[in-house]
Amino acid sequence: MSLQDYIMLVPDSSYTPDLLKEKPLNKSADFIQQCRGEGFYIDPNTSPQFCRDSARSLVAAFNDGALPCNCDKSGSTGTTCEPIGGQCPCRQHVIGRQCTKCATGYYGFPYCRPCECGRRLCDEVTGSCICPPQTVKPSCDVCQSQTFSYHPLLGCEGCECSPNGIQANAGPDCDRTTGQCSCKPRIAGRQCDRCAAGYYRFPDCVPCNCKEDGVTADICHPDTGRCLCKFVGMRGWRLESPDQEQVTSVLNTASNTVVADIQELPPTAQTLHWVAPSSYLGDRVSSYGGFLTYQSKSFGIPSEGMTLLDRRPDVVLTGQDMTLIHMAQQVPLPDKPYQGRVQLLEGNWRHALSSRPVSREELMTVLAALAGLRIRALYFTQTQRLSLGEVGLEGATETGTGGPGNTVEDCSCPSEYTGDSCQTLLCWTLIGLCCAGHRPRERGERTRYARHHERWTQRIEFPSLNDQGTQRIEFPSLNDQGTQRIKYPSLNDEGTQRVQGRGQAVLFPNVNDGSANYENEKCAPGYYKEGSGYFLGRCVRCECNGLADECEDKTGRCRNCQYNTAGDRCERCKEGYNGNAALRTCKMCPCPSSMNSFAIGCKEVFGGLECICRVGYSGDKCESCAPGFYGAPLTLGGSCRPCFCNGNNCDSRTGVCKNTLEPKDTNTDDPCQECDNCAQTLLNDLEKLDDEIGRIKTQLDNASASSSSQDRLKKLEKLVADTKIIVNNFNSAIKKQKPKVNQLEEDESTLSDDIDSLRDKADKRATDAEKAMADVDKTDKRAKDLAAEIQNMLKKIQALLDQLKDTGTSGDKPPNEDLSQMLKDAQRMVKEMQDRNLTPQKTAAEKEKDAAKKLLENIKTNVSKQCDQNEVAAEKLRDDLKGFGDKLKDLDKALKEAVDLLKKTNSQNGLNAQALADLKKRINNIQTERETVKNQMTLAENELQKTEDLVEMLYDSKTEYEQLAAQLDGAKTNLNKKVNDITKAADKEDLVVRAEDHAKNIAKTAKELEDTVKSASGLTEVRDAKDAIDAYKNITDAINAAETAAKEAKSAADNALNNVKKENLKERAKDLKQNGEELLNDGKAAETDLQGVNEDITDLKKRLAKADTKKNTLAKDLLDAQNQLNGNKRDDIGRMIDEAKRKAALASDTASNTMDTLNDIKEEMKKISVVPVDSNLGSVLDDVSKSVNDLLKTIPSLNDKISEVEDLTSQFSPISNISENIKNIKNLIELARDAANRITIPMMFKGNGHVELRTPNNLDDLKAYTALSLKLQRPSGRGDGARRRRQSIDNGDMFVMYLGNKDSSKNYIGMVLKSNQLYGVYKLNGVTHQIETDFITTSMSEPAKFDQVDLRRIYQDVQMSFTKVVTARPPGLKTEYENKGEEDKNLLDISADDFVFYVGGYPDTFTPPPSLTYPKYTGCIEFSSFNDKVASLYNFQNAVDINKDSPCKRYVPPVVTFYYEGSGYGKAIIESVPTVLRIKMDVFIRSENSLLFYIGEASNYFTVTVENGMVFLNSNLLDTPVTISKKVFPISDWVEFFLIFKAGEIEVRMVKEEVARATVVYNYKAFKEFYIGGAPTELREKYNITMQPFKGCMRNLKIGSENVPLEEQVGVSNGCPQESLVSRKAEFNLKSSLSATLQDFSLADDEVTVSLGFKSTENQGLILQDKQLANGMNLKLENGHVILNFNNKIWKSNKVYNDGLWHYLTVTRRSGSIKLVIDDEDKGLEQSGSSSIPNTGGAVVLGKDTFKGCISNLYTRRPTNLYKAEDLSTFTPSGNVKIDVCTADTLAQLMMDRASKKR
Repeated sequence: MSLQDYIMLVPDSSYTPDLLKEKPLNKSADFIQQCRGEGFYIDPNTSPQFCRDSARSLVAAFNDGALPCNCDKSGSTGTTCEPIGGQCPCRQHVIGRQCTKCATGYYGFPYCRPCECGRRLCDEVTGSCICPPQTVKPSCDVCQSQTFSYHPLLGCEGCECSPNGIQANAGPDCDRTTGQCSCKPRIAGRQCDRCAAGYYRFPDCVPCNCKEDGVTADICHPDTGRCLCKFVGMRGWRLESPDQEQVTSVLNTASNTVVADIQELPPTAQTLHWVAPSSYLGDRVSSYGGFLTYQSKSFGIPSEGMTLLDRRPDVVLTGQDMTLIHMAQQVPLPDKPYQGRVQLLEGNWRHALSSRPVSREELMTVLAALAGLRIRALYFTQTQRLSLGEVGLEGATETGTGGPGNTVEDCSCPSEYTGDSCQTLLCWTLIGLCCAGHRPRERGERTRYARHHERWTQRIEFPSLNDQGTQRIEFPSLNDQGTQRIKYPSLNDEGTQRVQGRGQAVLFPNVNDGSANYENEKCAPGYYKEGSGYFLGRCVRCECNGLADECEDKTGRCRNCQYNTAGDRCERCKEGYNGNAALRTCKMCPCPSSMNSFAIGCKEVFGGLECICRVGYSGDKCESCAPGFYGAPLTLGGSCRPCFCNGNNCDSRTGVCKNTLEPKDTNTDDPCQECDNCAQTLLNDLEKLDDEIGRIKTQLDNASASSSSQDRLKKLEKLVADTKIIVNNFNSAIKKQKPKVNQLEEDESTLSDDIDSLRDKADKRATDAEKAMADVDKTDKRAKDLAAEIQNMLKKIQALLDQLKDTGTSGDKPPNEDLSQMLKDAQRMVKEMQDRNLTPQKTAAEKEKDAAKKLLENIKTNVSKQCDQNEVAAEKLRDDLKGFGDKLKDLDKALKEAVDLLKKTNSQNGLNAQALADLKKRINNIQTERETVKNQMTLAENELQKTEDLVEMLYDSKTEYEQLAAQLDGAKTNLNKKVNDITKAADKEDLVVRAEDHAKNIAKTAKELEDTVKSASGLTEVRDAKDAIDAYKNITDAINAAETAAKEAKSAADNALNNVKKENLKERAKDLKQNGEELLNDGKAAETDLQGVNEDITDLKKRLAKADTKKNTLAKDLLDAQNQLNGNKRDDIGRMIDEAKRKAALASDTASNTMDTLNDIKEEMKKISVVPVDSNLGSVLDDVSKSVNDLLKTIPSLNDKISEVEDLTSQFSPISNISENIKNIKNLIELARDAANRITIPMMFKGNGHVELRTPNNLDDLKAYTALSLKLQRPSGRGDGARRRRQSIDNGDMFVMYLGNKDSSKNYIGMVLKSNQLYGVYKLNGVTHQIETDFITTSMSEPAKFDQVDLRRIYQDVQMSFTKVVTARPPGLKTEYENKGEEDKNLLDISADDFVFYVGGYPDTFTPPPSLTYPKYTGCIEFSSFNDKVASLYNFQNAVDINKDSPCKRYVPPVVTFYYEGSGYGKAIIESVPTVLRIKMDVFIRSENSLLFYIGEASNYFTVTVENGMVFLNSNLLDTPVTISKKVFPISDWVEFFLIFKAGEIEVRMVKEEVARATVVYNYKAFKEFYIGGAPTELREKYNITMQPFKGCMRNLKIGSENVPLEEQVGVSNGCPQESLVSRKAEFNLKSSLSATLQDFSLADDEVTVSLGFKSTENQGLILQDKQLANGMNLKLENGHVILNFNNKIWKSNKVYNDGLWHYLTVTRRSGSIKLVIDDEDKGLEQSGSSSIPNTGGAVVLGKDTFKGCISNLYTRRPTNLYKAEDLSTFTPSGNVKIDVCTADTLAQLMMDRASKKR
């Protein structure tokens, strides 16, 4: 009975004979996938059966079958070998696959006997002893001198001690066992050829500059000095869920694993990942081809149901907008360690979304900027704990101790590229070639590192007796605590293997990212990398005008410009030089001399050279020190240094402080600057004004000219004179020592220069040596070329001789004797050549010829026959192919017919699909129309309900208005009476006259005392002058306040009364009600008809149109009614009456108190009497004299103020002027608040006080954005006993500030100290966050040390910056602390009624949140800014118990720049007009629209504006603005601006380029003042100037060459804060937009966040759009709803938002979930359908086409702009868009505007 394997049944129609032939089965892909581990090493015992079978099959196929054993009969014990490997069974002491030789240490095969040579080896045949190299004969078992490490076969190794590293008396010998040489101090290594740990740059071995606690034992790199941070194992790894919520995990330092307990997680959590820290990320190109290894474990009880979860990626890589995944073949086992291992080759990875294979370029691109590495953690249900450890990421480096990487590239780059991969070019992977710095060694060359080299050792163990043909190569393992063994099978017969493998260096990155950051691939010198993205950009040549050899990547900015040049393209002279950079003629500015220059630049102006001085220098040639600096700049080596005085006021030559308490008050000749310290003096002395006058009177009454008084004065004068002499001597001693100090500083500088010069010379010598070597190579090449030329010359000579010989034989005679001689020589040479024997060569040639003939015959005989046979076969093949060709043509024809039929089918399908789409579109349109009708009906019902409510309200108001009218009549009578009383207060003219007369008498007396009191000018009492002036200014301000209150009270009363007496509103209300009822009935009828919407939709639209008409009529009636009410609501009337009464009473009290104060002063002045004395009366009368001078200076000012009050009072009666006066008063109030904000004085808190600041103007902006800057000081522990007792209670826990709701359980932002460490605390929508920063510095109050704290919040992300001792020069270290929120709600929503802002403490009625419940602050606090506006604690709303002691005093740097907030201006005075009025300033501006300059006189004006980036010159004398239509703004650096006024012409220049010029007739001599950055309101209204004020920075304001101070500043502060220059909002009109490509922002990322604010009254418009490739998003308004389109999905808000108010929205995508949240409460709902998004090329576009409104605070959370709103000034504008502007366009505002026009 026969056996059959199988039976195959085939249909007759498809049968062919080929079916009977077996075909090979291709399983190569399975083999590669399953067996590639360990470099395709197949273990005979442990590898899968498939791999073992496949390996056997591959070997058999390669060898064309099985190989014979061929066991040596003499050395083997049998003829059968192992089936795998072929190892024969060997006799004792015999080795080799075939058992063909003796083992090491034996001889005499096949009867192998042990060698009798002791420690040595013997010859394997004879057994004679072998003497290994470098050993001492005859024993040959001891190393020679200068060698070590005896080996019986290899001998000894040479010591090779470095001559530069060994000790002078040690010699070149080393230890016989270890080979250690005797090293110098700071030098280490076996050969003393490198620096010891902690030093670098052999042989100098300079100490490393590293922190010992944070570095490894080697401390720093031995060549570069780069610190080597510690490897801290698994520190930084964290466990995260898909929504990026972190699961608590701990680091087990003993096992170096991260462990997390997940028993508390819900069962729905089925995806958890271990997330790598930053040390594993970044540039990982060198890891390509290496392995990622890790060990994970899922702890639990398998018997309790640990079920394997669904298959998910095991490893996830993210970077460059791509996500790659790896799926391992094997899965872990429950409660068992799992060894994960994946090689970074493209075949092991796939794209996460599409699952398509990854190309090599894509994998390299991701590795070049690896942004995320995730390892799957959760595999089983019922898992209790998870752990991860032993994570390693291989990479190749030039310094690795392993073998070269076999998959790492070695590229040959073009000239413009460099790096291992040329980075942006395609490379070939050179498998098996040396790379990463490794090269083949030449024969005889020894390895650099011997076998005993430190801990990074590579050991090769040779086969021993029983090795059986294998070898072990050991590499260092993790933390060098063991070795990793890799076994390779033997491939030869000898039992040994010569190592030719290409290995890889195993690098384990540390968490500090010190050794893990490999150097980025760079362009070659002279090129820079442009752009980013796939393949990481391209290398472009640097454009440096030939003046620099390198430039920055991406920007192309040149580095190390030569020939004294600078700039991004080396296009200008560097600072302090002048000339032409292109011509290389930049020379030092002679300011004051070419040997001593203190200019940042100079230029030719009108034939001369104008110097632009550095900070601290002044004068035409920078020859003197500026105010606040001292020194001798004209002296060689001299310079100007800052004054170290309070206020920086000192002697310009010696630096001696003039007055450390009140700078600038001791010398009336110097120009005074604004003195913020005087404000506190004013506050202290104002309360004691009356007591001070009384004290003056008492001193004057008791003073006499007695002889005893004169003697005391003379004695005091003598003591003062002696003191002056001592002080002068001290100053002289200091001056004598100063030149020595200066000389030491100069010597130090000279020594440093000499060192630099020597270093340059050394570099130059090295360069010369390299050039010399190159010259040697060139010389050698030239010599070879010369030899070739000589050979050619000889050939030419021979040819010439032949020619001459031919000439001789033809009968011609040579022309001369020399030619005859040459002919003879040629003949002799030819004869010598003829006599030369060439017989051997001829014989060899003939033999070659015979052999060639034989070969030809053989070919004819054997090959020709075969050729004929081939020709016959070829002819047969041609016939067959011809037949096949005909069949192919028929087949092609049939295919074409099938293709045509398919096209027709596709066309018909397309038509059908289009018809179906049209039907669907029509259905959607019908549904949309129906939805619109429903919305309109709902809107109509809402409007009708509002109408009914309004009618009812108006009816109730009628009764209240009638009642209030009577109250107003009575109130008006009392108010008029109070106003008359106030008016009388201004009629005290006789008092003023008497005061002036008495002032004249006092002036006369003061004149007599003038000479005596001059010497007292340096005392602190000088402050009393300004104190008195400010005191009386406050008195006049009180009078003004009284007058203002009276005006407001009367205005309110009159307006209320007039409104009540208007038309009878009862009938109007009835009409409105009737219209409303009619509209309601129509609406109900329309709703009834709506039931048949599909049939009656046309008729319904008509009815709705009628309803809309009636609604418009009703709205018009309502508007008229509102106009008649003049904007007053029914609840406002009673409040206005009460407010009028209160202000009237307040005005009366203020006027009365003011007059009482004036009378008291008058009486005190009458009592003052002074008896004239002689000029010797001294310091006894100093206080009296200063006070008298105060009164002399104050009386005229007081007279002027009283006159102003009289003028205002006389104009009080006309009602028409009150609104204008109120407006002026409000402007004055704003100016006063602005001045208060610019008071930069700390405020002292003693632990029992607080300050309440005013509510910000823009709370809408505060919802999304908060920025505040303040300085903190804490007192040190020294003081008296009582203070020490108080400080013993002070444990450093105290309240700092609170900003938020009155109800502290709601939203807030605060700061608090815990143990003197600052914490930032904030709460948003129920979630409290805390940020821990640094400790506050303690110090005395004078001089005080302040730490600066800057807090920035954008939505729910907060960053705090902490700068230690910011008042020092230079400031301390700046550290940043951050916190990112992950909530859906992110707004700080606070209403104006609920807002409070407490600093230093809080009132007893306020309960702070638990996180801020601490004692009140002790120390000094100074505010700098709030939401990018200058702010001060002195602009408070309420202050309690502050400044009980004098505030802290600290160093204030000189003011050189000014910041214009975009809301004010600076005013400057023109003292005298020169022939050419030349105004110069430096500006820094990012905006494209602003008012830069205003100047004018009585009837004419000129302005310079920036409009759409172009400069315009405007005037009422010009028909049209003048410009050159060239866009020059915005700019990113300072630029010089010039305005030149001369007869008949005005010119505006930027640097040296003209930007505007106008010819006009005007009188520039009449100009007396001008404004910078804006203009006052009255001038703007007078000339209709609407351009927004300047926002930016200015400095160096000059008229001619003289600096000009600002006499008046509004919205101007000191400094130039870069963060405040950011433009966060913009106003869009129709067809306008902003666009920008944001770095690191992509919609393809796993996490996407977009937040912004918007405001609009339009119901349609595109707010934001971004689209690139398959990812797109847009935000728009449709019918007032916010619509989000994200990747073809739609979300819609529940409410409408076209109400003209600010709203904030946030779009997030996390773990595939997309959310739209508006104003923290409206969560958008996903809609059906889809929508296409136009491609923007990855650019973010704001506003477009139909959008009209404002956008602010755009935030994308991209890494390069984290915690910052996007700067809209950097976006590209299109159309009419305005940056930093958003006009009021609410519905209420528009109605008020229309009402005002009707009136």
